[in-house]
Amino acid sequence: MPFVEPTETDRHFMRLALAEAQKSFDEGGVPVGSVMVRNGKVFATGQNRFRQTNDPTCHAEVDCVRNGGMQPAGYDDVTLYSTLSPCMMCTGAMLFVGLPKVVIGDRETYPGDVEFLVARGLEVVLLDDPDCIRLLRRFIHENQEFWNGVVLGGDRG
Repeated sequence: MPFVEPTETDRHFMRLALAEAQKSFDEGGVPVGSVMVRNGKVFATGQNRFRQTNDPTCHAEVDCVRNGGMQPAGYDDVTLYSTLSPCMMCTGAMLFVGLPKVVIGDRETYPGDVEFLVARGLEVVLLDDPDCIRLLRRFIHENQEFWNGVVLGGDRG
């Protein structure tokens, strides 16, 4: 399945995910945010809280899925919006709950495992949102040692 073109609705909900990323940034955390949407309404939000909680599994997408909880109706009609391309752990969480669609704000700063999602049949929308890119680049610039440790697997700072 090829990438899907973004809609104005995708851009609207990405603004909400970006607000979550900004909250994490304001707390000194990695500025990645997510929201899950069903029937045009946000029912769960998440932030990367890795630094705030000292929990390396607390990425925005996983936090969002946790906050959404069990969905008796399933996830067949849910879209997850994330300001950053998901890592393999977050990709696994999305596949585990059966999300059919993910909208990504920034794939430039961190490429993630987008092809893996596409290969598994998810609808993937790439926004290349300049605000998502700008916020994460600012964080990286201000926290280079930490970022290199996280992404390259070195000292976690």
